[in-house]
Amino acid sequence: VRAAQACYDGAMAFEAPFISGKDSLNNEFACEDGTRISIPSTLLISAISIVDDINKCVTMDAKKASNLLFIVGETKNELGGSHYYKINDQVGANVPKLDLGTAPKIAKKISDAISQGLVVSCHDCSEGGLAVALAEMAFAGG
Repeated sequence: VRAAQACYDGAMAFEAPFISGKDSLNNEFACEDGTRISIPSTLLISAISIVDDINKCVTMDAKKASNLLFIVGETKNELGGSHYYKINDQVGANVPKLDLGTAPKIAKKISDAISQGLVVSCHDCSEGGLAVALAEMAFAGG
């Protein structure tokens, strides 16, 4: 219930309606040999947006070595659930919290910068933070 409420709050804050959603609370599969495989509960949401000019869209792959890299937003002591803790076999107490008062404003400013042609590629720092985001940007470029 709290996940659904958080999804609603996020959709309202970002003014981004969801067009589809599904929850899978019982993710269990029985193999032919009788073995049961279970995965954590899953929430899947689909959202869409109108793109005024497809030529202004950017991808996440790094374009040139001379491009500047900017990290936007505030970094806090919130590594709980991170890839860093996972590979170091730790849990961490401080799970990242999304500030729905600030995040939509930052997203709007990034969108405006992209529309003005100031951004050539863009990617989020989520699972794994900056290190993983940089690796993903490098891999995406081939």
